[in-house]
Amino acid sequence: MKIHIQKDDKYTKCGKPIISRWQASFLNITEDPAEANCKRCLGQCAPPSNRISNHALCAKTIKAELKQCFPEIKFHIKSESFSGGNSVNISWAFGATQAQIENITKKYEYGYFDGSDDSYHFTGSSNIVTPAGKIEELPSVKFVHTNRFIPVDIFTNMCNDFCSLVKIQYINFNTIYCGEYIGTIIHRLIYNNSLPTGYH
Repeated sequence: MKIHIQKDDKYTKCGKPIISRWQASFLNITEDPAEANCKRCLGQCAPPSNRISNHALCAKTIKAELKQCFPEIKFHIKSESFSGGNSVNISWAFGATQAQIENITKKYEYGYFDGSDDSYHFTGSSNIVTPAGKIEELPSVKFVHTNRFIPVDIFTNMCNDFCSLVKIQYINFNTIYCGEYIGTIIHRLIYNNSLPTGYH
C-alpha cells in the first residue's frame, strides 16, 4: 500500500478533510482515497480486510528488506502499539551483527530517544526513491528494537572452546580469565562479529 497525498496536503475520505500529513504517517492510507480508511471514518470507507496499522506495515516493509539483504537468516519480526507510540521488534540467531541490522532499520524510526535530556526527539519519516523515480515516504515507528540471540548450549560450547584454546579449565560462564568472566569475553567477541549458522 502507498500513502496518497492530496495537493492541499490533506487527506479526504467520504468528501471530508480529516488529518494533516504528519498525522497521516501513523495511519494506513491506500492509493485510492475512496478506498482509504481512518479512525474518523470508523472503518466505513473500506472493508476490514483492507485495513492494516502503520506499525504492521512498517514490520512487513522491514522484513522484506532484511530478507533481500540477508536471505540466509530467519528473522522473527513483530510489531506492537502502546500508550505513546509503537515499535517493531526484530530477533534472529547467528548471522549478521546488531550493528549491521540497525544500519538498515534505523531509517524506519521517526525519531530517537536522547538520554541526556530524557526525551524523545522527532525527526520525521524517511523518504525513498522508487525505480520509477518517485519519492515515497517509508512507514515508520517510534522504536525499532533488534536482538541477535545465541542458544544457551551453543554459547556454552563457545565458552568451552575458548577455555581450551587458552588452556584453562572451563567451569561455567563465571570462569575467570585475565580478570574477566569468560561469559563476558565471549559476549563481547560475538557482539562485534557476524557468525555463520550451524556453529556447534
